[in-house]
Amino acid sequence: MDLFLFLPDGDGKDRSAEFQSLEQEAEGWGVRLFCCAAVHEVETWLLAGHRDHLEGRRWQDVRDDVSIKENVFIPFLARYGNSKAPGKGRDLLMAKTLSGYGSLLQLCPELAELERRVREILG
Repeated sequence: MDLFLFLPDGDGKDRSAEFQSLEQEAEGWGVRLFCCAAVHEVETWLLAGHRDHLEGRRWQDVRDDVSIKENVFIPFLARYGNSKAPGKGRDLLMAKTLSGYGSLLQLCPELAELERRVREILG
């Protein structure tokens, strides 16, 4: 079975109706598509594994920041990433986040819902 994931930034908008329409259209073509928007940007998911480096910010405040990329992620990446590595070290930072996968799902419930949906279809 081919499975496609569409994981865009949420940008403070509820796109659930658009996503449902996209998924239904894809299903009509025989394609399994799951859409899941990050709240509010995908960089939030990486930051979930690095809460100890968020300089005293509460996690909920981080998640609620519609401009999280500019306000939190870019300064975080400048400090904890690797400016000489491809992607400035995002891969290593994300690997640390994924090492605490259960915590990631708790902190980012949209990902937990995506996993539930995928598991349901895979049996």
